[in-house]
Amino acid sequence: NKLMLERLAKVVQHKGIDNEIHKSVEFHQQFKKKLLQNQKRSRMLKLTVENQELLKRIQEVPPAYNHLEWEEDAKRKEIIKRCMALYPEYYERKDKEEEEKKAMAKMMKSGMATSPSTLPKI
Repeated sequence: NKLMLERLAKVVQHKGIDNEIHKSVEFHQQFKKKLLQNQKRSRMLKLTVENQELLKRIQEVPPAYNHLEWEEDAKRKEIIKRCMALYPEYYERKDKEEEEKKAMAKMMKSGMATSPSTLPKI
């Protein structure tokens, strides 16, 4: 086995009649490779153009929804939810906390509350 491996290694290292690629075969391989590259490039170009056209058509279509209607609907549902609530105290406490946060933000914007001592205790 060792002898056979040495002989195989020697044959591979030295150019002979049957382990050398013929120039016509090599040329054919290169031609085939370039042809495949050109085909791939043309397919990618075609896909890019199609994608750009599709994007353009999608962007030109006006939206089918109206966010103002969504906001109004959310407000109506919030009112209904508050009316149906088993514990309305939860919403009262939530409203109070939101008002306090707004007041704090307003005070911070106006520059009135610059030191921690002027902040109201919660």
